Amino acid sequence: MFKSTADFDKAVYDVLVKIRDGENWDNILSDLMDNNHTIVVEQIIKDGYVNGLMSVPYLVGNLYPGVPSITIAGLQYVEGLDN
Repeated sequence: MFKSTADFDKAVYDVLVKIRDGENWDNILSDLMDNNHTIVVEQIIKDGYVNGLMSVPYLVGNLYPGVPSITIAGLQYVEGLDN
């Protein structure tokens, strides 16, 4: 559980940077699941920050596996927090 929107935004930023930089998706997801932060992935899918993933309620963990790539909207989010 996040204690503030700033904590949530930082988690979103971290995931997007890892995807942008080509880190292994299984490792990214494992780290998120260890911290019970899969909501981050659901939000970046909903906001259109990544392609190649989808959230499916009937699957364990709600995530359909894929190979994510960052979208222009995702890059704009990252660059907005970099400044």
